[in-house]
Amino acid sequence: MPNTAKGFPYPAASDPVAQGAAAMQAIAESLEVRVPSSVAALPVAPYDGQIANLRLGATPFDYLQLTYDATLAKWVSAVDRVPLVRDHNSVITQTDISVFTELGATYNDWRLPWGARVTAGLTAQIRFSLMFGCTINNVAYYVKPTVYSIAVGGSWAFPTAIDACQLTIASGAAGGMVLRDSGWQNLVVGTVADYFKFRAQGMRATGGTGKAGQHSEMVVEVRWIK
Repeated sequence: MPNTAKGFPYPAASDPVAQGAAAMQAIAESLEVRVPSSVAALPVAPYDGQIANLRLGATPFDYLQLTYDATLAKWVSAVDRVPLVRDHNSVITQTDISVFTELGATYNDWRLPWGARVTAGLTAQIRFSLMFGCTINNVAYYVKPTVYSIAVGGSWAFPTAIDACQLTIASGAAGGMVLRDSGWQNLVVGTVADYFKFRAQGMRATGGTGKAGQHSEMVVEVRWIK
Protein backbone atom coordinates (compact mmCIF):
# COMPACT_ATOMS: atom_id res chain seq x y z
CA MET A 1 0.00 0.00 0.00
CA PRO A 2 1.31 3.50 -0.77
CA ASN A 3 2.14 5.67 2.21
CA THR A 4 -0.03 8.82 2.26
CA ALA A 5 1.01 10.17 5.67
CA LYS A 6 2.69 13.19 4.03
CA GLY A 7 -0.34 13.98 1.93
CA PHE A 8 0.95 12.27 -1.20
CA PRO A 9 1.47 8.60 -2.10
CA TYR A 10 4.94 7.39 -1.16
CA PRO A 11 5.87 4.63 -3.65
CA ALA A 12 6.97 1.17 -2.70
CA ALA A 13 10.65 0.26 -2.47
CA SER A 14 10.29 -1.67 -5.75
CA ASP A 15 10.04 1.69 -7.60
CA PRO A 16 13.32 3.50 -6.72
CA VAL A 17 12.88 6.31 -9.28
CA ALA A 18 9.46 7.28 -7.98
CA GLN A 19 10.70 6.86 -4.41
CA GLY A 20 13.58 9.29 -5.09
CA ALA A 21 11.18 11.85 -6.57
CA ALA A 22 8.94 11.60 -3.54
CA ALA A 23 11.91 12.07 -1.23
CA MET A 24 12.95 15.22 -3.11
CA GLN A 25 9.43 16.59 -2.76
CA ALA A 26 9.55 15.98 0.99
CA ILE A 27 12.90 17.83 1.22
CA ALA A 28 11.50 20.74 -0.78
CA GLU A 29 8.55 20.99 1.60
CA SER A 30 10.88 21.08 4.60
CA LEU A 31 12.93 23.89 3.03
CA GLU A 32 9.95 25.99 1.97
CA VAL A 33 10.58 29.65 2.80
CA ARG A 34 7.84 31.33 4.81
CA VAL A 35 7.96 35.06 5.55
CA PRO A 36 6.58 35.83 9.03
CA SER A 37 4.75 39.04 9.85
CA SER A 38 5.87 39.29 13.49
CA VAL A 39 8.90 38.48 15.59
CA ALA A 40 6.95 35.72 17.31
CA ALA A 41 7.38 33.62 14.16
CA LEU A 42 11.15 34.09 13.85
CA PRO A 43 13.36 31.00 14.37
CA VAL A 44 13.48 30.09 18.06
CA ALA A 45 17.08 28.84 18.07
CA PRO A 46 18.89 31.04 15.53
CA TYR A 47 22.59 30.76 14.75
CA ASP A 48 25.02 33.68 14.52
CA GLY A 49 24.58 35.46 11.20
CA GLN A 50 21.26 33.81 10.36
CA ILE A 51 19.05 35.99 8.13
CA ALA A 52 15.27 36.28 8.31
CA ASN A 53 12.71 38.54 6.65
CA LEU A 54 9.60 40.10 8.13
CA ARG A 55 6.67 41.14 5.96
CA LEU A 56 5.45 44.40 7.46
CA GLY A 57 2.85 45.70 5.04
CA ALA A 58 -0.11 44.93 2.84
CA THR A 59 2.01 44.22 -0.24
CA PRO A 60 4.53 41.42 -0.86
CA PHE A 61 7.31 43.99 -1.02
CA ASP A 62 7.17 45.47 2.49
CA TYR A 63 10.03 43.42 3.89
CA LEU A 64 12.53 44.12 6.62
CA GLN A 65 15.62 41.91 6.69
CA LEU A 66 17.03 40.96 10.10
CA THR A 67 20.33 39.29 11.00
CA TYR A 68 20.86 37.39 14.22
CA ASP A 69 23.82 38.69 16.25
CA ALA A 70 24.88 36.07 18.77
CA THR A 71 27.04 38.59 20.66
CA LEU A 72 24.00 40.78 21.31
CA ALA A 73 21.64 37.79 21.41
CA LYS A 74 19.37 39.94 19.23
CA TRP A 75 17.87 40.07 15.78
CA VAL A 76 19.15 43.34 14.25
CA SER A 77 18.23 45.19 11.06
CA ALA A 78 20.54 47.16 8.81
CA VAL A 79 21.07 50.80 9.82
CA ASP A 80 19.22 53.72 8.25
CA ARG A 81 21.53 56.75 8.38
CA VAL A 82 19.69 60.08 8.29
CA PRO A 83 21.73 63.27 7.84
CA LEU A 84 19.52 65.77 9.66
CA VAL A 85 20.61 69.00 8.00
CA ARG A 86 21.56 70.24 4.55
CA ASP A 87 23.51 73.22 5.86
CA HIS A 88 26.48 73.49 8.20
CA ASN A 89 27.67 75.73 11.00
CA SER A 90 24.20 76.57 12.31
CA VAL A 91 24.64 78.30 15.64
CA ILE A 92 23.39 78.20 19.20
CA THR A 93 23.12 81.92 19.83
CA GLN A 94 23.10 84.05 22.95
CA THR A 95 19.30 83.73 23.18
CA ASP A 96 19.40 79.94 23.58
CA ILE A 97 20.17 79.89 27.29
CA SER A 98 18.57 77.65 29.96
CA VAL A 99 15.91 76.26 27.61
CA PHE A 100 16.16 73.77 24.77
CA THR A 101 15.29 75.35 21.41
CA GLU A 102 15.03 73.73 18.00
CA LEU A 103 18.33 74.34 16.29
CA GLY A 104 18.16 76.68 13.35
CA ALA A 105 18.98 74.63 10.27
CA THR A 106 17.65 73.51 6.91
CA TYR A 107 16.42 70.04 7.83
CA ASN A 108 16.17 67.11 5.44
CA ASP A 109 12.96 65.86 7.13
CA TRP A 110 13.33 62.28 5.91
CA ARG A 111 10.55 60.09 7.28
CA LEU A 112 11.01 56.41 8.15
CA PRO A 113 8.50 53.59 8.85
CA TRP A 114 7.56 53.20 12.52
CA GLY A 115 4.15 51.82 13.48
CA ALA A 116 4.14 48.59 11.47
CA ARG A 117 7.52 47.62 12.86
CA VAL A 118 6.47 48.25 16.45
CA THR A 119 3.29 46.23 15.86
CA ALA A 120 5.46 43.36 14.60
CA GLY A 121 7.31 43.35 17.94
CA LEU A 122 10.48 45.27 17.04
CA THR A 123 12.14 48.05 19.04
CA ALA A 124 13.73 51.09 17.41
CA GLN A 125 17.23 52.06 18.53
CA ILE A 126 18.59 55.54 17.87
CA ARG A 127 22.17 56.79 17.65
CA PHE A 128 22.81 60.56 17.48
CA SER A 129 26.10 62.19 16.53
CA LEU A 130 27.38 65.57 15.42
CA MET A 131 30.42 67.74 15.02
CA PHE A 132 30.44 70.76 17.34
CA GLY A 133 32.69 73.77 17.57
CA CYS A 134 33.05 76.21 20.48
CA THR A 135 33.47 79.89 19.73
CA ILE A 136 33.29 81.23 23.29
CA ASN A 137 35.48 80.12 26.20
CA ASN A 138 34.06 78.34 29.26
CA VAL A 139 30.57 77.63 27.94
CA ALA A 140 28.91 74.19 28.08
CA TYR A 141 26.50 73.09 25.34
CA TYR A 142 23.78 70.45 25.18
CA VAL A 143 22.22 69.00 22.02
CA LYS A 144 19.67 66.20 21.61
CA PRO A 145 17.44 64.86 18.84
CA THR A 146 13.66 65.13 18.76
CA VAL A 147 11.18 62.73 17.19
CA TYR A 148 8.04 63.70 15.29
CA SER A 149 5.14 61.28 14.79
CA ILE A 150 3.49 61.34 11.37
CA ALA A 151 0.24 59.48 10.56
CA VAL A 152 -0.83 58.82 7.00
CA GLY A 153 -3.41 61.48 6.18
CA GLY A 154 -2.35 63.59 9.14
CA SER A 155 0.19 66.25 10.05
CA TRP A 156 3.28 66.16 12.24
CA ALA A 157 2.71 65.63 15.93
CA PHE A 158 4.43 67.91 18.42
CA PRO A 159 8.08 66.84 18.79
CA THR A 160 9.30 64.79 21.73
CA ALA A 161 12.88 65.14 22.95
CA ILE A 162 14.98 61.96 23.05
CA ASP A 163 16.78 62.67 26.31
CA ALA A 164 18.70 59.38 26.25
CA CYS A 165 20.63 60.67 23.22
CA GLN A 166 21.55 64.05 24.70
CA LEU A 167 25.12 65.09 23.95
CA THR A 168 27.15 67.30 26.26
CA ILE A 169 30.01 69.44 25.03
CA ALA A 170 31.86 70.39 28.21
CA SER A 171 32.93 73.94 28.92
CA GLY A 172 36.50 74.82 28.05
CA ALA A 173 38.64 76.83 25.74
CA ALA A 174 37.25 77.71 22.33
CA GLY A 175 38.73 75.64 19.55
CA GLY A 176 38.06 73.36 16.61
CA MET A 177 35.24 70.95 15.91
CA VAL A 178 34.78 67.88 18.13
CA LEU A 179 32.77 64.72 17.49
CA ARG A 180 30.11 63.59 19.97
CA ASP A 181 28.20 60.30 19.74
CA SER A 182 25.34 59.05 21.95
CA GLY A 183 25.79 55.35 21.21
CA TRP A 184 22.73 53.16 20.59
CA GLN A 185 19.70 53.94 22.75
CA ASN A 186 16.19 52.46 22.72
CA LEU A 187 13.53 54.85 21.44
CA VAL A 188 11.01 54.83 24.29
CA VAL A 189 9.42 58.26 23.82
CA GLY A 190 6.99 59.76 21.32
CA THR A 191 3.57 58.62 20.16
CA VAL A 192 3.91 55.71 17.74
CA ALA A 193 2.43 56.49 14.31
CA ASP A 194 2.90 55.29 10.74
CA TYR A 195 6.18 57.19 10.32
CA PHE A 196 8.69 59.23 12.27
CA LYS A 197 11.25 61.88 11.46
CA PHE A 198 13.89 63.71 13.48
CA ARG A 199 15.16 67.18 14.22
CA ALA A 200 17.33 68.51 17.06
CA GLN A 201 17.28 70.89 20.03
CA GLY A 202 20.14 72.71 21.71
CA MET A 203 20.92 75.03 24.57
CA ARG A 204 23.89 76.47 26.35
CA ALA A 205 24.45 76.59 30.07
CA THR A 206 25.93 80.06 30.61
CA GLY A 207 25.79 83.53 29.16
CA GLY A 208 28.03 85.37 26.78
CA THR A 209 27.79 87.38 23.63
CA GLY A 210 27.86 86.51 19.96
CA LYS A 211 27.93 82.96 18.71
CA ALA A 212 28.04 80.35 21.44
CA GLY A 213 28.53 77.23 19.37
CA GLN A 214 28.35 75.82 15.87
CA HIS A 215 27.11 72.37 14.88
CA SER A 216 27.50 70.46 11.64
CA GLU A 217 27.36 66.91 10.26
CA MET A 218 24.40 66.12 12.53
CA VAL A 219 23.23 62.53 11.97
CA VAL A 220 20.59 60.20 13.39
CA GLU A 221 21.00 56.47 12.78
CA VAL A 222 18.10 54.04 13.24
CA ARG A 223 18.10 50.27 13.55
CA TRP A 224 15.52 47.73 14.68
CA ILE A 225 16.13 44.96 17.20
CA LYS A 226 14.44 42.07 18.91
